[in-house]
Amino acid sequence: MSYSDYQEHFDRMAGELSARYAAMTPEELVRLLEEKRYDPFYQFWHALPGRVTPRQVNHLLEEVLLSDEDSLHRYHCAAAYLAINGLTGYEPAELSAREPRPAPERLLAAFAEAMAARWERDRGGAHDPG
Repeated sequence: MSYSDYQEHFDRMAGELSARYAAMTPEELVRLLEEKRYDPFYQFWHALPGRVTPRQVNHLLEEVLLSDEDSLHRYHCAAAYLAINGLTGYEPAELSAREPRPAPERLLAAFAEAMAARWERDRGGAHDPG
């Protein structure tokens, strides 16, 4: 198979999977994540942002990030994690690299930062924890 044939096959399969995921409910997507049923074309990870909430999936995404799952699945999982949580200033490779492993504390700290910023933005003013 030539590279162009491979690319055509990859693009066709990715498009089919993307359409299938788009037709699913958020609950069905969460179930696939719980069952670790992601596809070899990485489209599953692109289907999550905007469809699921951090509360539904963060713990599952963090499990994948800290696992020995294939590096490209961890990378795309990290991109989904960042998008779902509205985290900026991070690259997926920072959260998905095997060494050094991302510490759960770092992930949770980034999430807490994003939630505080979102709370502040929604209130329209500064957050005074005291």
